[in-house]
Amino acid sequence: VTSFSDWTLAETTLTIDSVNPRNFGIAAVGTPKFELISITNNDSVAHTLGTLTLANGIDFAITSNPSGMTIAAGDSVLVGVTFTPTAL
Repeated sequence: VTSFSDWTLAETTLTIDSVNPRNFGIAAVGTPKFELISITNNDSVAHTLGTLTLANGIDFAITSNPSGMTIAAGDSVLVGVTFTPTAL
């Protein structure tokens, strides 16, 4: 598995960038691949992010986690996700 699509947000006014599922491509076992994913606040007021998690986080990890960050109205924040395959 080189992709994930298990993003869920409690706030319906926040959206995750349009590349979903995210495909990390081919990676050798134990070799990490890094991607940035954008979360956008489509509301007219600021929102504070809660704790971000990945449902299928076996080979995926959030590596730059903006949990607790406030996203201004119409603004975005980037979340770093690393894919490190543990088996073929």
